[in-house]
Amino acid sequence: MDSETFVKAAGTSATIVRHQGDYTVIKLPHKHEFSLHRECMATVGRLSHADIDSKIFGSAQMHRRFGYKMSSGLFHKKDGYFGRKVRALPPVRQLDTPPQAPPPFQRFTLTKTDLSGLHGHAKVHNLIPSGYSTRDYPE
Repeated sequence: MDSETFVKAAGTSATIVRHQGDYTVIKLPHKHEFSLHRECMATVGRLSHADIDSKIFGSAQMHRRFGYKMSSGLFHKKDGYFGRKVRALPPVRQLDTPPQAPPPFQRFTLTKTDLSGLHGHAKVHNLIPSGYSTRDYPE
């Protein structure tokens, strides 16, 4: 795959688990495993700001100074209190061929007649054939 990014969060890293033939299996922070070809290019190391989880702001105002916006306590995400859904992890995904290209983008332009959606006798108002035009009325 071209330019895929797997690890984005601050202070996280992926781990090489094993080598299988021409492929290397890596384990991501969320415990999913991917099998990459050995010739794939990767950046080695850990992302910066590993201490972001343990940072203590001290007050709400200090939290705002670091760029966080105030929000209601109503919309909190579920914390660890609810636990994770216990199920087996998915099998190892092997990334060796790029996905197929999407079909070409097509653009269609409709005329004013096509946009109206009216055909046949419905195109003309029913009073116009009887002598009434849009502006002239008999007295």
